[in-house]
Amino acid sequence: MIICDIVGGLGNQMFQYACGRAASLRSSQELKLSVDRFGSYTIHQGFELERVFNLAHTKATKADVDKVLSWRGAPLARRILGKLPPRLTNGSSFIREPHHHFWPGILEIRRNCYLQGYWQSEKYFSDFATMIRDEFQFAIPQESTDTRIFSEMRQTNSVAVHVRRGDYTRKENVALFAPVTSEYYNCALRVLQAAEGPLDIFLFSDDGAWAMELLKDWSAQITLVDHNKGSRSAMDMFLMSHCRHNIIANSTFSWWGAWLNSNPDKQVFAPAKWFTTRSGHSSSDLIPESWRTI
Repeated sequence: MIICDIVGGLGNQMFQYACGRAASLRSSQELKLSVDRFGSYTIHQGFELERVFNLAHTKATKADVDKVLSWRGAPLARRILGKLPPRLTNGSSFIREPHHHFWPGILEIRRNCYLQGYWQSEKYFSDFATMIRDEFQFAIPQESTDTRIFSEMRQTNSVAVHVRRGDYTRKENVALFAPVTSEYYNCALRVLQAAEGPLDIFLFSDDGAWAMELLKDWSAQITLVDHNKGSRSAMDMFLMSHCRHNIIANSTFSWWGAWLNSNPDKQVFAPAKWFTTRSGHSSSDLIPESWRTI
């Protein structure tokens, strides 16, 4: 049995699920999802995978966790294990992500285990990419505004531009994520327009006025998409995935919007600097090779 610890916003949950799903398929084991940490998690929309994608995978019970971890399955024990250096735990059934770039050791897992981490690289699941895409089929019904915007995107030379601000102004996120500037967005748009011709920009943001100011030189070509709130926020990812091209923020939310984009001729742009230097995190395996960084 593979138990995958799920926590964070939708983008992080998708990385965790995709990594666990691939590990379970490689080892021919059942996948179960541990979601008990959402009891004290008040950021974002809680556990979303089931509602957004109608995934049928079973949630891990206390008995399941105890079966894999024994006495270490208690919530306090898992919290302690999660703070220990991974070299002290990864030879056991508790496997913690050892660093923020790809860890090839996960490809060798063939035993019962509990996975904890963010696993933010397609290298963790690229061998099952088609299956992961098929499972991440959106189950939230479209409303009239979504339907109209979807139609416009499909008929134009559309590019989804994501500007994330809201929770990125929190102190802990300022220390973690590098600021993404207007220079990044404008440079990406200029490069893309030079290659693809005039663009129809669909701007997604949790702070529309601030995002529009970043792109004020392109305002005549922008459709601001800011109507999906709360439990419907995932529809923005759905719409992003149906533009022809993507310019993402340093956000796993728009990363997945771009990755799920099935256009074979898509161009995807990502910030060259995803994390701050002081965070100590590396994005070396986060950006797929076919994407461009600026």
